[in-house]
Amino acid sequence: SDGGTGSGAWSGGMGGETGSGKRSGEMGGGSGSGMESGVERGIPESVVPEAFVPEAFLCPITQDYMRDPVVTADGQTYDRQAIESWLHRQLDAGRPCTSPLTGEPLEHQMLIPNVVLRGLIRDMLERRPELVTGASFANV
Repeated sequence: SDGGTGSGAWSGGMGGETGSGKRSGEMGGGSGSGMESGVERGIPESVVPEAFVPEAFLCPITQDYMRDPVVTADGQTYDRQAIESWLHRQLDAGRPCTSPLTGEPLEHQMLIPNVVLRGLIRDMLERRPELVTGASFANV
């Protein structure tokens, strides 16, 4: 988490869709509120820097967008493939399963899908396809 820094530009751009087909940031006459994203202020989306992508969308192991975010016993989120690989390597080496971020033992190996984060990542990649490089994210 970035502690709220830089989130104003992102939260303004996440307006979502309304029943009228307009993004919520486009409704009403409230221009100048300071909550519009760069796109809503007329800045082309292609020049909005990648720095506006929340760090929470990136797997702490791979540093890439998470395709299938899951939560571990300690509450951390990772891409499923990356954390499963991490856990298998530890088990194969005869070590207890630990958190890649903290090094602390995990109480269990159950991985809980983070469906909200997956939806947010999918939405961002659909709106900003220029961020997708290399591997296909069609199944995100």
